[in-house]
Amino acid sequence: MLTAAWAKKGEFPRTLFLPTGRFQGALKAEAERLGMAVISAPEDQLLVFIGEARDGYREHMQHARNP
Repeated sequence: MLTAAWAKKGEFPRTLFLPTGRFQGALKAEAERLGMAVISAPEDQLLVFIGEARDGYREHMQHARNP
């Protein structure tokens, strides 16, 4: 995931938002190692950022299962 962010813009994001209690191990440590601020927030508060992507992924997977 972090490699994809670098490949797209040639830089890492300044801040990484993670859902509270999830991805708090290797992903958090690597982001911090790369100089990113890591902020944990309840997942429902992150939906404003990820809701559309999540819905698009869900539709893609449903279509893939039922072509």
